[in-house]
Amino acid sequence: MLKISLKRYIIILILTAIIFVMCRFILAADDNNSSLATNESDFVIKPLYIFSNKGNRDPFVSRVNQQVFPQMKLLDISALALYGITESDGSKSALFGNKSGNNFGYILKDGEFYEENNNVVPDVKGEIKNDNEVLLIQGDKEILFKLKDQGQEQEAK
Repeated sequence: MLKISLKRYIIILILTAIIFVMCRFILAADDNNSSLATNESDFVIKPLYIFSNKGNRDPFVSRVNQQVFPQMKLLDISALALYGITESDGSKSALFGNKSGNNFGYILKDGEFYEENNNVVPDVKGEIKNDNEVLLIQGDKEILFKLKDQGQEQEAK
């Protein structure tokens, strides 16, 4: 009895060794073929997904820190400075920014006043008078901004 089980054990051990050697041989052959077929200069890494933040929330900011209702931004046109006037395709635009030096700006185009993410500021309207003067209107307040070479000036009416 012992001899039969020992023979089976030896046969199983030999078959396992043969299968192991064959697998190693096949894998080594695949590695050699694949390394010959691709050069390092031909290797391209493509991203799985590219995130574009078009008005959506920032995925790196925790939702716990955000409030349920968005905060209202109070904009006062007297805190703005005129940085430049451009013309593209026959349409003029004026670029404004805060005097405090915030990172975002405002654009006046076709009488509408836009803030970041192309949101229209509803209570501010304006008009580009000429190449260096822009009039902004907010409620009863009207301010004429002038663009000069050495800096900007503004006049309240």
